[in-house]
Amino acid sequence: MRLALTLSAVGLCVIGFAAALAFGAVTSAPTATVTVQDAVGDANGGPDISALTGTVTPDGSLTLAATFANRSSLESNESVQFFLRTDGGGQLDAAFFSDGASFLERWNGSSYQTVDGVHGSWSGNTFSTTLSLAVLQGDVQQPVTPELGIAVGTYTNLATSPTVADLAPNSGYATIATAPATTTTTSTPPGFSGSTDVTVTQNAD
Repeated sequence: MRLALTLSAVGLCVIGFAAALAFGAVTSAPTATVTVQDAVGDANGGPDISALTGTVTPDGSLTLAATFANRSSLESNESVQFFLRTDGGGQLDAAFFSDGASFLERWNGSSYQTVDGVHGSWSGNTFSTTLSLAVLQGDVQQPVTPELGIAVGTYTNLATSPTVADLAPNSGYATIATAPATTTTTSTPPGFSGSTDVTVTQNAD
């Protein structure tokens, strides 16, 4: 659903920066990929998702890609929307429409509000967008680590009666890691005669 609320680019940057400071910087990220396969032929003629792929790279980028069985572009009055959910329950929607409009929205408990701009592109029958985890954290005003839930949906009949065409996963979210895994080792320091071990936890490379 498109919302009339708009914010200036300057205001959005200030809000995002302040929130990033409040919730801690996203300093590093793992290399992680998750793919959700989706049955085809279940979209009633609308954009039919065959797979959703999420990829996190060490530079702190999250790429979301939806592959379609029957589209290499959106048709009139259609949209594809990527949904994100934090561990704390925050929700974002990166929405892309057939008329070229696109924006990032945050769920405020009763409706979605536009908080940022987003860009996406087609490559064959795959539509993708790349998002900064640091920017997402500022926009959702919650930590986006150590993981995010991801999902994608397509919609038709936007001008008259918006209708869900397809979802992947069919319910809920797939989970992708957004923080480096940790390794824990337990050892007794040299020369220590007691029975208490020392536990060291460090980020894995």
